[in-house]
Amino acid sequence: VLDIINKITEKEYKHMFSGPVLWLWFYGTLTVLFTLYDFNPTTRVSQLLSDVFSAKNPSFLPVSPLYLLIVPAITMFTVRIFIEGFTEALGESLEHLIASISNTISYLRIFAFHLVHWAISQIGLMGKGSIYIYLSLPLATFLIMTLELLATFMQALRLHWVEWFLKFYKGEGYIFKPFQL
Repeated sequence: VLDIINKITEKEYKHMFSGPVLWLWFYGTLTVLFTLYDFNPTTRVSQLLSDVFSAKNPSFLPVSPLYLLIVPAITMFTVRIFIEGFTEALGESLEHLIASISNTISYLRIFAFHLVHWAISQIGLMGKGSIYIYLSLPLATFLIMTLELLATFMQALRLHWVEWFLKFYKGEGYIFKPFQL
């Protein structure tokens, strides 16, 4: 969304549509597919990948998830061919694909922390029905809060240093002059 706003402010409307708008469609489709699958975090990804790569049609979708993911990618490539030419479109599409895979894998760390949160919650609830619940539940809550705080801080720092500055930093400020005595 921020890349769309960035393209609008720079008046690059064709590149806005051929790039961030179509990638938003692709990621939106991926997000909807991910949320439609099983709520158990350990089986959701494997079931989704199995259906995508086998072109299997699950009962809750009218078509295979593979087609739902391929249509935005082909549309993006076709639009870019008309705007930039075949060679430039191929290069830009591959660059965006590699960057998107890299960013998606990078964001999977949030999913990994979700799994850790879920596992610690399950361990903390094991003492249910006994006196140990008074020890295990506060300890599990403390561990979860500590991990979530650490994960949030690390992710926000990484997003600012890596993602934000790569997309929006232009370096058009003042030349740095160090203070001298």
